[in-house]
Amino acid sequence: MMGRGFFEESVGRCAETPFIALPVVSHTFPLHYHKEIEIYYVISGEVDITVDGERILAKKGDIVICMPWQCHSFLKNGEFMFVRTSVDLGADCRDLSNLRTPSPRIGAEANGYSELKSVVDEIIGAFGSADKDRMFLLNSLTNLLIYKMLKLLPFYEMSAEERDAEKARIDFVRELERYVADNYAFPIDLADVAQHFCLSVGYFSRCFKKYLNTTFVNYLTAYRGARAAEQLIKTSDSVESIAERCGFVSYRNLNRAFASLYGKSPSSYRKYAKKSEK
Repeated sequence: MMGRGFFEESVGRCAETPFIALPVVSHTFPLHYHKEIEIYYVISGEVDITVDGERILAKKGDIVICMPWQCHSFLKNGEFMFVRTSVDLGADCRDLSNLRTPSPRIGAEANGYSELKSVVDEIIGAFGSADKDRMFLLNSLTNLLIYKMLKLLPFYEMSAEERDAEKARIDFVRELERYVADNYAFPIDLADVAQHFCLSVGYFSRCFKKYLNTTFVNYLTAYRGARAAEQLIKTSDSVESIAERCGFVSYRNLNRAFASLYGKSPSSYRKYAKKSEK
C-alpha cells in the first residue's frame, strides 16, 4: 500500500477534509503525492503546475485536477484556491485511484467547464461564510464537484502497464524526497544522489528527467527555496541564517533562487507573505 510522500508527511498535512485554501500565498511546493484528489482553480495570474511530469501553465479561470497518487508540484505567481479531499466513501463508491484524465487542465473551452466552474464559485462563496456549519456545505459541494467531474470529463482507467509505471515513479520520488530531506542543508550534487541510488550519473539523470521532467539542480533549488520560504514566514530569523540552514552557499544564492521561484527578494517575500496571512 502506498503512503504519503515524505515531503507531504513532514510539512503538508491538512487537518480538515476537505481542506480548502483560498487564496494561497505565493509559494513553491516541491514534488509530492498523496491519496486525496486535489483540484486547483486559478483566480488571477498564472500557476506553473507539474502533474506526473506534464508541465501545465494554468492561467486565470483554469481548473487543474490532480488524481490520487499523481506526483505533482506547483510554483505560484498568481492567486489560486485548491481543494483537497478524500474520496474513500466505502465499497459502494468506485475507486478513483486508477482513473486519469487525458489532460489535467480544464480550460474555459472544455466541455463541462461552465458546470464545474459554477460549483467552484459556490465553494469560494461558502469558504468565506461565517456560518458555523459551513464544513457540511463545503463537504457537500466538494463531493458534487467530483461527481460532476466524473460525469462531464473523459476519465479513463489506467492499464496495468501504466499502474506499474506510476508505482516506479512514486518509488523513485519517495526515495528522492527522503534523501533530499535529510541532506538539503549540506553541499550535495548529482553525483552524491546518484551514488545513493546506486546508479551511474548518466542513468540517474535520465531517470530523473523521465520521472520529474526537470533537472536535479532545479528540484534541489525548489526544495531548498520552499524550506527557506517556510522559515521566512514562521520565524524572525535573519535571511542570512536561513540561507545557511537551507543549504544555500550564500545570501546572494538565496536571493537569486527567490528571484527565479517567487519573483521577489527573500525580504520582500517575507513582508508579502505575512501581510497576506493577516
